[in-house]
Amino acid sequence: MSVPTVNLDPQDGDVAVFGDVQAVFDLKLSQSDVADWRTVGDMHQTLIRRLADRQGGEACATAMVFYRLRRALGGRSLHLAPNTPLAPLVGTNPRQWRDDLQRALSLDMPSFSWTTQGTIGCYLSLVAVVCLAGDLILKSGVVAISSIAALLIGWALGRLDRLSLPDGLITVGDLTRGIAARNVGALARQGARLREADIWDAICALLSDETGTPPDQIGPDSYLFAHVLYADRQAA
Repeated sequence: MSVPTVNLDPQDGDVAVFGDVQAVFDLKLSQSDVADWRTVGDMHQTLIRRLADRQGGEACATAMVFYRLRRALGGRSLHLAPNTPLAPLVGTNPRQWRDDLQRALSLDMPSFSWTTQGTIGCYLSLVAVVCLAGDLILKSGVVAISSIAALLIGWALGRLDRLSLPDGLITVGDLTRGIAARNVGALARQGARLREADIWDAICALLSDETGTPPDQIGPDSYLFAHVLYADRQAA
């Protein structure tokens, strides 16, 4: 059963998704393309129309990514298979491993998760920004220095966090599918098949990264924004 809404941030969720869609599908969208987007199905239909000229490829996108992964991982990939666990390959610094692999593949990677260190850094930075804003409004200057210090510490904790593999990214096959879904436009230009189902999978992966909604719970009737769903229900 699909969720009623993926609940994008009403402040800047449209801007973030607009940019992500252009990057993932390797195309430029106009305001007229997105003006009528209310549901995920609306987004899907627009992208099917805009990507019609790239649907003649014959190669399998996941196979293309898998063979690139095998080459990029070099000597460690002699026995690489879709069911190979990722953890031993990633080692002790997932952030560095991800960044190195992204440069080698020239493809976007799935998001990795914060560890406890990174999470603390994010919350510390958020609290520091709120306190600093309050201090600027009140013009007291009492907490400004400590807030700036806390902000810098929070930033450092996040920047130095080695990250961890996210839930659902367990095997090389999971990583292959994740990379393919986030680079469908670029892979299609290189000869990969781009079917309607591939476009849908990429949309779900993108929205899942943005909102945390599991991809298998996103349906064509899922609204992008909760306030739009509420308004439509009120008007019905």
